[in-house]
Amino acid sequence: MSHLSWSQRATKDLQKIAEYIRSYNVDKELEITTMLIFSADQLRAQPHSGQKRDTLPDGSILRSLLVRKKCRLVYKVTPNDDVEILQVIDVRSDDEFYR
Repeated sequence: MSHLSWSQRATKDLQKIAEYIRSYNVDKELEITTMLIFSADQLRAQPHSGQKRDTLPDGSILRSLLVRKKCRLVYKVTPNDDVEILQVIDVRSDDEFYR
């Protein structure tokens, strides 16, 4: 099974998503953040399941995975199938949660 890591930016994106959701619905905050973390964890077993976006100079593949029509996980898969979550985007508004 592949190794999974989160970039600093993706971690901040997830925190901002949680804060935003908490501002209008505390119950939904846990549901949505858990769903995002679970979806990222599933990439360890199926790293190539997201849509291919680009091949990076180091041979890594840039991919994205739409999670319940709400958020997109942008990640890279290394040549040995390790996964790094690079960014989490709210696709409902097409905003990148207030960097």
